[in-house]
Amino acid sequence: MLGATTVVPPAYSKWSAPPKSKQEVVAAAAVATAAAAAAAKKAPGLLGEVPKITGDVKKALTEFEKNLSKAPVIMELAHLTKLGHLHVLIYLVVALIYVILVACNFYGGFLTFALSVGWPVVKSLRAAESCKKEDVQTWLAYWVITALMTLMEYAIDAVLTLFPFYYFLKMLFVLWLIIPYCNGSYILYVGMLKNVLPPMKKPDAPAPKKEENKFSKWNIPAELLKK
Repeated sequence: MLGATTVVPPAYSKWSAPPKSKQEVVAAAAVATAAAAAAAKKAPGLLGEVPKITGDVKKALTEFEKNLSKAPVIMELAHLTKLGHLHVLIYLVVALIYVILVACNFYGGFLTFALSVGWPVVKSLRAAESCKKEDVQTWLAYWVITALMTLMEYAIDAVLTLFPFYYFLKMLFVLWLIIPYCNGSYILYVGMLKNVLPPMKKPDAPAPKKEENKFSKWNIPAELLKK
C-alpha cells in the first residue's frame, strides 16, 4: 500500500485573482476609508440636502438684493441710514406692520410706550457719554415732554377712549421728537421749555481780598522812623 501523498495547491489558479502587491492594498484601504467618511458626513434623507438648499437661498438673496438696489426709495434710505438694501427692506416691512397695528389700536398704548422709551434710552446714554451740550439738552427736553405727556394721559384716560386715532397721532408726535432730521425735542426746548422757568442766576464772583497793611505801629521800618 502506497503512502498518501500531500498535494500542495498552487498559490492561485485560473479561478482566483492573483495576490495584490502591498501598494495596491494600501491604496484600496485609503479609498475605502474615504468612501466611509463621505458616507458618514452625508446625512440621510432631507438633511443631506440642507447644504444645497442653503447655498441656493444665499444665491437668491444676493440676486434679490441686487434688484433692490435699483429701487429709488430703497437706494435713498440705504444712503441715509448707511445700511444694506435688504436690511432697509426688512426695517420698512417691520415699520409698516407697526404702523398698521397702532392705527388699528391693537395694543396701541403698549406699542407707543415702547417706541417712546426704547430708542430714546439708548440715545440718552450716548448723549451722557459724549457730554455734548446740544445732545444733553435735546434728550433732557424729550424726557420732560414725555413725562408731561404721560401725566396728561393718566389725567384724561377716560376721555382718550373717545379718540380712536389718539395713539396713531401720539406715534407721529413721538417720531417727530426723536428723529434727528426733525429734532422736535430741541425745537420745543428752545421755543417753549427754555422760557418756562426764570434763568438761573450765575454765582457771584468772590470778593477780592483786601490787602493787609504791611506797616503798623509795631512793625514800622527804622528808616521811616528816622524821617
